[in-house]
Amino acid sequence: MTAANFIGGSGNTQLFQKVYTEIIDNNGNVIGTTNPIPVKISDGTNTAIVDNDGQLHTVMQGKIDDNNATTATLLAGATFTGTATDISAYSAISLLVESDVASTASGLTVQFSATGNVTDWHDGESYTIPAGSTKFFTPPVQSKYYRIVYTNGASDQSSFHLHPMLKKQPIKWSSHNLQDNLNDADDGELNLSVLKLRTAANNYVSGAATNSGNFKVSVEEFESSANPVRTDMEGGGKVSVGTSAVEMTFTGETNSIILTADTDNTGVLYVGKSDVDNTGANAIAFLESGDNIVLSYNDSDNALYVVSDTASQNVWKGSLL
Repeated sequence: MTAANFIGGSGNTQLFQKVYTEIIDNNGNVIGTTNPIPVKISDGTNTAIVDNDGQLHTVMQGKIDDNNATTATLLAGATFTGTATDISAYSAISLLVESDVASTASGLTVQFSATGNVTDWHDGESYTIPAGSTKFFTPPVQSKYYRIVYTNGASDQSSFHLHPMLKKQPIKWSSHNLQDNLNDADDGELNLSVLKLRTAANNYVSGAATNSGNFKVSVEEFESSANPVRTDMEGGGKVSVGTSAVEMTFTGETNSIILTADTDNTGVLYVGKSDVDNTGANAIAFLESGDNIVLSYNDSDNALYVVSDTASQNVWKGSLL
């Protein structure tokens, strides 16, 4: 007796899980089976392929959605509205759109509906299409039915291409070459992450934001073991500076030097070593009126100098020791 487990199919194409012969004794009991017999799956013309691992080769075939495709040009301010398409059997929508003139703001809208009825449409993704560019978008499937609505901008079109394709499997989001400039009309994917940082003790802490919502960073971390808190300072007061470099002298050994340009200055101050000049050559920084700079610097071997491009300027100096 030959038996098979039927899985599905119709007409010339039928799929069986296995085909085998049962061995039956005189009492009608099955006492064994032969090895499964290979099954050919065919529609009469094409035969399915089984790879070297015994796996059936399948293709998740998508399709062009003619209900929402068009190349008919639009007049200024005119709207194309596609036809409801059932996308419950698909996982992704791929849109290619090109227009020689710009759309209205958010002029390309992908709408979704649970019923496909005229009054039951809700806006999903929307995009502004710039003039003369070809754009590619991959909005996610959000309901049973979808359609595309495109509203042209202030100029008549002479070229328009709208080509949607329905995909059985999720696809890669639209991508860009590294040299391409991005703009707000480009498709994107939102990623949220919490940054974990490892301390010297092999503990992990979360990165934080400032009260203003900026990522909190430290230009230099002062740890008490390596950089103890300074307990002394030296205020040098106001120093007159002209077009010749003036040394910023301190009596103690400096750990940090603070320089502030006087608020009444009309020129620019340049900071550097002894070779800094009044054009800014060899300067490490410049200070305009009211600017200040803090340098982690010990001037024991190389003194710090300030010069200006204008005579009779002033700088305030101080240091942490």
